[in-house]
Amino acid sequence: MAITVTIDGNSVGLLSGSLNINDNINDRSTANFAIQTTSGVYSIGEEVIILDGATRIFGGTIENLSYFIYKGTTLKEYSIQCIDYNQITDRLRIAQTYANQTVTEIVTDIISKYLSAEGISLGTVTTTSPVILQANFNYIQISDALRYLQDATQVNWNIDYNKNLNLFFRADNTATGFVDADMLDLVISENRNQYRNTQWLKAGDGTTEIQTLEKPTPEPDGVSKTFLVRFPLAKKPSLFVNSIAVTDSEIGINGLDRGKQWYWNKGKKEIVQDDLERNLTSSDVLEITYNGLVPVLAKVENVTEVASRQAIEGGTGIYEGFEKRVALSDKVAAIKYAEGLLAKFDEIPEILTLRTKTFKQAGQVININSTTYSKNEDYLIENVNITEEAGTLYYDMQLLSGESFGSWVEFFRKLVVTADDFIIQENEVVIQAHSDSEARSRDGSTNVKTFNALFPSDTLYPSDTLYPNTAIVTEVDIGE
Repeated sequence: MAITVTIDGNSVGLLSGSLNINDNINDRSTANFAIQTTSGVYSIGEEVIILDGATRIFGGTIENLSYFIYKGTTLKEYSIQCIDYNQITDRLRIAQTYANQTVTEIVTDIISKYLSAEGISLGTVTTTSPVILQANFNYIQISDALRYLQDATQVNWNIDYNKNLNLFFRADNTATGFVDADMLDLVISENRNQYRNTQWLKAGDGTTEIQTLEKPTPEPDGVSKTFLVRFPLAKKPSLFVNSIAVTDSEIGINGLDRGKQWYWNKGKKEIVQDDLERNLTSSDVLEITYNGLVPVLAKVENVTEVASRQAIEGGTGIYEGFEKRVALSDKVAAIKYAEGLLAKFDEIPEILTLRTKTFKQAGQVININSTTYSKNEDYLIENVNITEEAGTLYYDMQLLSGESFGSWVEFFRKLVVTADDFIIQENEVVIQAHSDSEARSRDGSTNVKTFNALFPSDTLYPSDTLYPNTAIVTEVDIGE
């Protein structure tokens, strides 16, 4: 089929052998190519569409470009690097909290509030969407929010080359498979680089049962203004002095509010009395009713996999993994998230690398039926690398027997940043600066008078007798 490349809607001539497309699941896909032109001028951000006949094999925008001009001519050669529409989810940040909502409901809300203005629509949803108990997205990249949902539920996501955000489980997105005649090369390998059969998850602080009428320390002594409770405070407490409730509006956030009777902070044990309030004495009784915070550490284990590893390797057979998600404050949600991670990594995958001339996309599940390798199984396409040689497209694929582990780009991103790096607490204030401008004009008239410039007289100044505040000194006697 004919390969067609358009930039900003205009067809361009592809330099033979220069095309390379890398298609990934749950992550960015890229395209690199070179073109020659005598008149074209191209810019960062322009849309690029690549077709194989009528099949769209890439859609995105220019990320990087460089060019040179052949000496003595007007011929330019551009080297262009593009990123697909998933890049949009990297440049926008989300500040939302979701509880007891399905993945589809959450993603639909994200599209409505953040992505629809970028031309992104909800595409194919081929799965019964699982429920997310808790998801706190605190000014993180939308791509990180979507990866969080993928880790928790194994629902894959992808913005396709038509700007549709699709959701699907591994088994839902199937395509026609291959037999021996379809495959130019096939290599089978296994590794345990990311394998684990026991998952630890350090979550945030969960909420205790309500602590009723706890007497803080120290007891009122006529001097103390700061009193401590057993657990860090989860939310605004209720205070009672001599069994009389302190008005809720008189309990403020320490460091932010003023003119209150009492102050508190989330995550702190201190209750602070305002300096202008009467000191409580030993005859007073102070009591506090509140919900406290306790650390949540979840552990889930695949006992079948542990036994399998033990039988093969000896020892305990345990492979432990550790993740931190301090934005999770519900212990049930933490366990569910840990179970999702374990389902992703508790199998040593069989990895197939094959080359074909048949178009496939990352995220599809295909059957490999090979008599040569005695295979008849389904595999997930994790990555597709497309190259052009003498006008023919070749597809080099990596297929997995289990769930996607994510690309190396995703792996190193997680080492640098997590969804917990920036968390806004309920007792903190976010100040957002906005710049506004407007044009104004005025109509009117005014009279402007001109005067001759004033200057000293040539005949009157300087003068010994007319210089201001000066007397003539004719003689000075200095003491003998």
